[in-house]
Amino acid sequence: MPTVLLNGAKSSQYTCLVSDEDVDYLLQFNWYIVGKGHVGRTVREKDEQGRVVRKYTVWMHRVVALRMGWSELDQVDHENLNKTDNQRTNLRRATNSQNQANRPKPKHNTSGVKGVAWHCQSKRWQVRIGVGNKR
Repeated sequence: MPTVLLNGAKSSQYTCLVSDEDVDYLLQFNWYIVGKGHVGRTVREKDEQGRVVRKYTVWMHRVVALRMGWSELDQVDHENLNKTDNQRTNLRRATNSQNQANRPKPKHNTSGVKGVAWHCQSKRWQVRIGVGNKR
């Protein structure tokens, strides 16, 4: 499985997994770890005088999804939760609720299980689960 080396201070120790059919295309660009761990690159649009008029981030997983024929409106989910794994087999279309459900447990979680928290007043564990705006 091919990898793409990432650039920049935060990114220097990282590589990104990609599929064989995407590696040559993706190697044309400089990719970085952006924000909370996604892989992206900055695009600067300039006017005739060379002044930057628009600056935005292009996400690698979105580029791969578009190359697979997905719509720009489709949400892309990393099945294994690894934001640097942009192989086609790891990306899937998802609704917003599916994408939000496929998240790692919070760092402040003390129970070790998603959706389970200690309720201080009752001194018991409390379970919360919700599907489709219902709890």
